[in-house]
Amino acid sequence: MLIFLFVVIFFISLFHHLDPPRILAYPIVGNSFWIISDLPYIGFQKLIEKYGDVFGLYLGTKYTVVVCSAPLAKAIISDNSDNFINKPSSIGWREFSSGHKDLFLARDNDWYTVRQFMGKSFTTTQLKYQLPLIYDQADKMIEYFRSFAKSNFNLNPKDACYKYSINIALQILVSKEVSYEEEVDKDFGNIVQYCEKIAHNIGTSVVLESFEFLKPLVYLYLNKPRNLMDQFILSAEELGDRDRISFISTDFIVAADSASVTILWFILLMVNNPDCQEKAFDEIKSVVGNREKVEIPDKTQLPYLCAVIKECQRYIPPTPFIFPRESKESIVINDIFIPKGANVLVNFYAMARNKNYWQNPDQFDPNRFMNNNHSENFLPFGTGPRSCIGMNLALDQLFIACSNILLNFKIKSTDNNPISEGGLTYDILLKPSQYEIKFEERVK
Repeated sequence: MLIFLFVVIFFISLFHHLDPPRILAYPIVGNSFWIISDLPYIGFQKLIEKYGDVFGLYLGTKYTVVVCSAPLAKAIISDNSDNFINKPSSIGWREFSSGHKDLFLARDNDWYTVRQFMGKSFTTTQLKYQLPLIYDQADKMIEYFRSFAKSNFNLNPKDACYKYSINIALQILVSKEVSYEEEVDKDFGNIVQYCEKIAHNIGTSVVLESFEFLKPLVYLYLNKPRNLMDQFILSAEELGDRDRISFISTDFIVAADSASVTILWFILLMVNNPDCQEKAFDEIKSVVGNREKVEIPDKTQLPYLCAVIKECQRYIPPTPFIFPRESKESIVINDIFIPKGANVLVNFYAMARNKNYWQNPDQFDPNRFMNNNHSENFLPFGTGPRSCIGMNLALDQLFIACSNILLNFKIKSTDNNPISEGGLTYDILLKPSQYEIKFEERVK
């Protein structure tokens, strides 16, 4: 027993000098007040000022290494992906993913199997076949916005943006869509509510699990959202392959939510930066001329618009944190020791606002992407083998939505003042507070 204890102490002391700075933790709650007292990304920004780009803390009783450096993030989840291939196992995520069986939360060999299965749907060739679906949904969203422009009514674009992104996924999965009108398809319209509630509750359940003494409550809390997921799958299984739907369900929800949130931020930031809005419109008009829509082949001729979309993703990242990874074994990377079982949380928001990477990071400036794609520091879809499988699909639908909105409308606030960029909400994604705008039709 003494020999074993000596070995443990020796092993700990061997790597102690490689530990990242650790924040003093309180019993039971650890350092969770940094997240609870503020939006998580704000709390972490305060810690970065004191401890630097990598530090250790306890979220409840779970030791977590927070990484705010792009080179270290790539070294961990890309260069050492085998050791960090898994996302943490949790009651909440296990319930939502039917035992870690879907692409988003699968572990070890299950993940490789599901990734191979689903990867066939996201090849470059397959994505070309999806473009008509995206164009069709963009047309329907534009016509919905046009009805408000013609009537001069204010509009909260949230629901329409969400239906645009979720309909693309629904069309791919089960050849079904939700109406943009208020009176939606009663047989399938509730899927929007299912998805929004599930996305919110996934984040909340994982926070509860940070505290060991609250774990018994998680099962009670999960009962309703787990039923929502079942309802979602049951609603869809008659329209498609149940296994396919089960494999992609969590990805489907998070991806649809993420795309819609990005479009919402794009609209808000175009209102608040009218010079950028007009410059992007002028570029679009010079390329498409009298054509009625922007299409993917136009993308190479629209560098400023592409820079605007990237800057929206950097300025307020819809996904401020890359989903945590779990260390299979103890490892030293770039002179940082990460023990077995620790979680690694990559803080993309911090990278996006890091003064060492970006000039004037708190300023919205699309020009920063005009001659530099910043690929070494810009990771909106993650990095490594578990990066977003639907990245190219998401980029296409963002480009088509944003370009055609600007081609057809001048976007204004309801009172000619900037829309507040504060009052954010955060579950899995960083979302703007509810806002209304006016769409003014462009002269053809």
